[in-house]
Amino acid sequence: MQNSAVIIRIALLGTFLSLLFGISKPGLANPDGVLEAITLSPNFTPNPVQQNGVSGGAKAAATVVNTAQTPTGPCNGFISEQPDHVLRLNAFFQDLEIQVASQRDTTLVIQGTGGTWCNDDASDHNPRIAGQWQAGTYNVWVGSFRQEEYYPYRLIIRQTD
Repeated sequence: MQNSAVIIRIALLGTFLSLLFGISKPGLANPDGVLEAITLSPNFTPNPVQQNGVSGGAKAAATVVNTAQTPTGPCNGFISEQPDHVLRLNAFFQDLEIQVASQRDTTLVIQGTGGTWCNDDASDHNPRIAGQWQAGTYNVWVGSFRQEEYYPYRLIIRQTD
């Protein structure tokens, strides 16, 4: 009887977190792990666009994206096989910044038009990737530095030009 009470509390906690943060991760609410797609055109509003999520996964980021190092940094941390976000850019962006804000150590992996970019600890424990972006579709993963650790985060996308 005591074990079932603990299981119910854990399930309620997962449901509460998904409602509180508008997040999903396998085991919480959305079994696919992908939040709704973010579609942007130049001069989008509001600027920045923000979306909440939960970092982490069981797979090494370098294994999922088949690379250990990118021009923006190492592919550190652990992610799920499915991306956490899908970013669709309708046109070229001269200066677009994608960053993660979290109280814990997170990593950022982006794969899409033109290649793969990773970052870890651009600002304290928070990753950031900025620069020119081609029009196209990008898969975005927010990882945790340690395997199977899951942390709430806010993905922040801002046009800086």
